[in-house]
Amino acid sequence: MVAAKFQHALLAYPALILSLSLVQAQHRGDFTATDISKGEITCRPGTSCDASPLTVGDASLSSVIKRQSNKIVITPDTLEILGPGSTGDISATSRVLPGVSGAVPRPIGEAARDHLNVKEFGAKLDGVSDDTQAFSKARTAAARNATIDVPAGGFLINSAPNGGPNSPVLWRMNGNTYGTGNSPVTNIGTDTVETFLDGAKYFGKVGNSLNQPAVVRIDSQWNYWGTTSQDDQGTVAGLEVNGTIPAVRAPNFIWLNRSVLYSSAHGTGQHVALTGSTFRPANALADGNGPRSPIWGAYAEGSDLTNRPSNEAGIVHGMEINLGSGNTDTAKNRVALLISAGLVPGATFSQVGTGISIGGASEVEFGTFFRPRGKFYEAALSFLDVEPQDKGSGPPPIIQMRQNQTIAFDETNALTLREVTGLMQWRNGQQEIYRLDGRANTDQLGTATARAGLKGPSVTSVNAGTGVLIGAFVRTAEPTTADIPAGQCADWNNTAANTMKRVCNVAGALRSITYN
Repeated sequence: MVAAKFQHALLAYPALILSLSLVQAQHRGDFTATDISKGEITCRPGTSCDASPLTVGDASLSSVIKRQSNKIVITPDTLEILGPGSTGDISATSRVLPGVSGAVPRPIGEAARDHLNVKEFGAKLDGVSDDTQAFSKARTAAARNATIDVPAGGFLINSAPNGGPNSPVLWRMNGNTYGTGNSPVTNIGTDTVETFLDGAKYFGKVGNSLNQPAVVRIDSQWNYWGTTSQDDQGTVAGLEVNGTIPAVRAPNFIWLNRSVLYSSAHGTGQHVALTGSTFRPANALADGNGPRSPIWGAYAEGSDLTNRPSNEAGIVHGMEINLGSGNTDTAKNRVALLISAGLVPGATFSQVGTGISIGGASEVEFGTFFRPRGKFYEAALSFLDVEPQDKGSGPPPIIQMRQNQTIAFDETNALTLREVTGLMQWRNGQQEIYRLDGRANTDQLGTATARAGLKGPSVTSVNAGTGVLIGAFVRTAEPTTADIPAGQCADWNNTAANTMKRVCNVAGALRSITYN
């Protein structure tokens, strides 16, 4: 009886196990004992198994396995058998994926280099041993843009891995943490790192060059033309993140998307945590289909779908911008919201029709369009830095208003100033106090009784040439000739009698017209 034993290290390769299985199947009943998993075939004396040569179908194994007396001889340059603890080069041995249609044989060494593993280079990954050399050896063996696997465990290297390609490689971590701690590994030299830890996916990269590519990039293209039908309109996203917060008590901050940037850099660079850019290509109009669809650099939306008053449903903000700082800002370098415009490449001039536009659907009403809140120490609204451009009809106004629109000076909108058909009118509620004409004269009379107790200007001078005293007089008694000189008139508000009238001194006698 002759026993052929093939050690475990060799049997790890499917091609050899398959060969032994075929031998066993062809010579079924000729074995006294078989254990393919251990690599043992024991032939029964005098059977075909015990004869030479061994065959599998039409294939002869005589070139691989030969009997010499009671020994089995393995041809060294054809097949190498490795026992436990032994080493050897099997990189040139081919293997094929079993049961996969179209699979072709590939050398084991070539297949292994597709995804390098740091443990193949001696990495301990116990968080205590220094694995710098193992990581460097793995990187040296890597091709350009290669992926190197790092099995689960600790992570400890004392310097960045060297060797290999000049461009970054990808280290694919499997829950590795720094040392024996719980922090995920997110950077290895200037390479890219991908890791998964405690249910979260991390990507990391340390860059030291200009215009380097993003750590994660998503490219999309949509070629659907669509129609003008409302039913044919929809939303397409290049990246979509969905989150749900059920009806639970949630006192903490919850951010579905969060970009955090820490910058201590100096120089003229600009560093942004969140950016969005939209471009209309230079050749966008080449197809002759007219103006293009609207484009936005950024869009934010908040919707309350309860259809209930806000005091019942809660607060909704379309967008919030919060600037944190400390100490003074005499240089005016802190700006909570900066809106600017610039030139595209090749342009020498540009106009932007509207800097800020606030509005909504025709069915929507705003309580207040623009309402600053908080303290200020210079001006709530300043136009000191604007430069009006005269386009031929004179410099444009700083503020434009329609006729009959008012400026209010209190929260109740009682004290107001408005322009009415060429007159500047001061009002208290719906009552006119006084007015100025286009020449700043007061000869246009008021037409309503002033509110009781309202103090008018204490003016006694005469507007020469008009015969009208400047201002409206508010008193608790009727006027006398001592109040209005001969040949002069004045607007007189008697708050005790609740009257408003024009009073004139005609040859020493007072005559008046009362206004409703």
